[in-house]
Amino acid sequence: LDLRSDGPRHSIVAQPRSRDQRGVKTFTFHIEKDRYRLLGVDVDLIDGSSLKTSFTRVQTNVAMPDSLFAPSLDGYTETTFSQ
Repeated sequence: LDLRSDGPRHSIVAQPRSRDQRGVKTFTFHIEKDRYRLLGVDVDLIDGSSLKTSFTRVQTNVAMPDSLFAPSLDGYTETTFSQ
C-alpha cells in the first residue's frame, strides 16, 4: 500500500490479500536502511487496536549447535489417520 523513508529506516505498509484475515487492517514492516534488517512490525486491526513489535537486540551470524535442530521426540507418538 505504501513505502515511506523516515530517518534510518524504511516502512512498508501492506494489507492481507483477503478482507476476512482475522480482523487485520494493515501490517507495517520497519526495515533498517543501511543493513536491510527487520527492526519491527506493526499490526493494525479493523477494530482500532494495534500490536507493535520492536526487535532491539538483533544478533547476526550467531553460532548455533546442530543439536538445536534435532529436538528430542521422547513422549510423542505417531498418529495415523484412516480414510
